[in-house]
Amino acid sequence: MFMAMSVQLVAIEGMQISFIKVGLLAASLLVFFRVPYMSKAVWACVVYWLACFLTAILHDHVRFSTLGYLGLFLAGYITFYNLVHVGTITFVQFKKLLRFLLLAYVLVLCVQQVFVLVGIHTFPLFNLHGSTLNKLPSLACEPSHTARIITAAMLGYVRCLEIERGEKIPLSVLFEKENRLVTIGFLWMILTMGSGTGMIATAILALYFVRLRTAVYVLPVFVALFFLLQYSGNKQFERALAAIEATLTGDYQKIQQTDSSASTRIVPLLNTLKIDLDKKESWIGEGNKEYKKNSWADLTMKTPVIEQYGLIGLLASLFLLYLCAIHRFFSLETIYFVLIALLTIANGYVTWSMMYVFTLVKYFQEQKEKGQLF
Repeated sequence: MFMAMSVQLVAIEGMQISFIKVGLLAASLLVFFRVPYMSKAVWACVVYWLACFLTAILHDHVRFSTLGYLGLFLAGYITFYNLVHVGTITFVQFKKLLRFLLLAYVLVLCVQQVFVLVGIHTFPLFNLHGSTLNKLPSLACEPSHTARIITAAMLGYVRCLEIERGEKIPLSVLFEKENRLVTIGFLWMILTMGSGTGMIATAILALYFVRLRTAVYVLPVFVALFFLLQYSGNKQFERALAAIEATLTGDYQKIQQTDSSASTRIVPLLNTLKIDLDKKESWIGEGNKEYKKNSWADLTMKTPVIEQYGLIGLLASLFLLYLCAIHRFFSLETIYFVLIALLTIANGYVTWSMMYVFTLVKYFQEQKEKGQLF
């Protein structure tokens, strides 16, 4: 289930709804009934789905297919959560799984880069579909999907190292023999696959290593890396930097003109921060309507959950998130949820890949605190 939500083989699954994932989620219901564990996930998912359903039916047009699809993802998550909490996967297996996932993404990206360099831009077997050297998807549909999946996986890997050692790890640990290949491979992907989202997500991950007692040698490394990227001509870094500079102006038109892709994430967040609590739509949303073509260019849109189900939907999703998937509110996982997942637990494999990583990390963090892990 974890791997299915972390990979999209376009040649088999297509670019949109994957029949393999839908089939797996439907089959997970059979597993759920064989493991009838009335866990926190059951109640939290029911609350979230009911919040979405009840706010959706308050509007003239309701897309029951969207609600049903969300229900399928939630049913799959309940099964995943329950299997994790009955001891289906060990800590060692989880760490190996993250390592395997990250290295698989690196390997496929390198193969894609070789193909493009020799003039092959379409090769479905390796997820190449008219790709260019600065826009390679590796094992996902597109670079931005890859960025969110691998940065969440890398955060999970860092958390595993932290759990093993019983304390926050210094940056040097990532370059020890056991972790060196994963770290270098991850950095190679971020620097070469062509995603501004990856740059921003990695900057968030870098915050883990900035602490008062280590700032003397960690900050100079980050400053040097910043200037190296700035003068290297890396287009993704330049895009990310330009998007941040445009955001600071508060001019939505300028943000969109600077980076139309980034604007689809930045503008909705800014609109959500300015939400009018006196409006009914702020609480129940605009309904789960089908978005028109080029709706990404709409500068009035809020984050997906707020746009469709309002603050009621958001509050219900937060109940699910912190009850089941994130151990502490003040954490990098929270920043990822806000800035990378756009405050939304949505109908997409990328969101659930992140949810699965966070859920496993939370489980093993709790096991460690109870003294039941090692």
